[in-house]
Amino acid sequence: MAADVSYVGTRGTALTTYEPENSVAPGRRPAPAISTADEQARLAQFQAAVAAENGTATTQSDRLDPRFNDVSYISDTGSSMYNSLQASVSKSLSRGLLVRASYTWSHSIDNSSDYTPAQGALDTNFEQDQFNSGAERGNSDFDVRHRFVLSHVWQVPVFRNQKGIEGHILGGWTFASVNQFQSGLPFTVITGSVAGIPDANMDGNTVSGLDNSRPNCAPGGSFTMGNPASNTKYVPVLLGNNGNCGRNTARLNKFINFDWTFSKNIRVFERGLLNSGPWNLEYRADLFNAFNNPYLSVSGTNFLNLSSPGFGLYNTAAASRRIQMALKLNW
Repeated sequence: MAADVSYVGTRGTALTTYEPENSVAPGRRPAPAISTADEQARLAQFQAAVAAENGTATTQSDRLDPRFNDVSYISDTGSSMYNSLQASVSKSLSRGLLVRASYTWSHSIDNSSDYTPAQGALDTNFEQDQFNSGAERGNSDFDVRHRFVLSHVWQVPVFRNQKGIEGHILGGWTFASVNQFQSGLPFTVITGSVAGIPDANMDGNTVSGLDNSRPNCAPGGSFTMGNPASNTKYVPVLLGNNGNCGRNTARLNKFINFDWTFSKNIRVFERGLLNSGPWNLEYRADLFNAFNNPYLSVSGTNFLNLSSPGFGLYNTAAASRRIQMALKLNW
């Protein structure tokens, strides 16, 4: 038996980021709303400002460079930091049993995990504020705090030499498994539409049709994915304001999965044609997600859009239990 404990850490620099480059000039935006009443009283002003965010063939925009509309920039200003405690215990094969258990406690932090919005399904990876890139530092899209894997192979020692009828029936069995337990992946909550205006922070920037404005995080609030009625954490911003929530502050449910395999070797002939052999018949049954644990997941953007009726709801699921069997002749 062997045990191992390690600290593993990495640092990444000059990573690719996806940034807004031509926001609406701060001096051309309406003053941020300071209350719901103020927001409603100046709603027409905010609506007019949104209409002027983009120029036309005959008019210029209200952006930093009025000749252009929304401009995105791919840069090398990203950085990351990963720290982990990794522990494992393994028992080498003896008396037919091999076991390995491993646990990782880790935290990955960056300011952009993937600059391609189509790949960043749980996070737009697009800055909320062109002038405050430091606010993008948060949990990585792939930050998994806890992960435990238990695997084993057990060659059942009963009747291993398969003598007699009972030996052929009860002998030659092997049971193996890979069992995984890990915490859920993080995702970024977006404010969405406020008072019917899709650009809540009034900066003129969207990515894949979704506004880059994040909500405010209420101190002491909580949120459970799958139960949006439990939300006391995420509060829509008032028009013209940036939210104080960081990237990837919410999480999907934990992942639990059991993959099991049963196999049996049946000795058919010790020697066969042209002195070949031994001849063995192998039966194998693989059970993926053996207990059919429902792993709910998400697709699209409604689940992370605070103003959407689908906010906080799972809308898809991973594969259910699958069983495959095979029969193979070895000689």
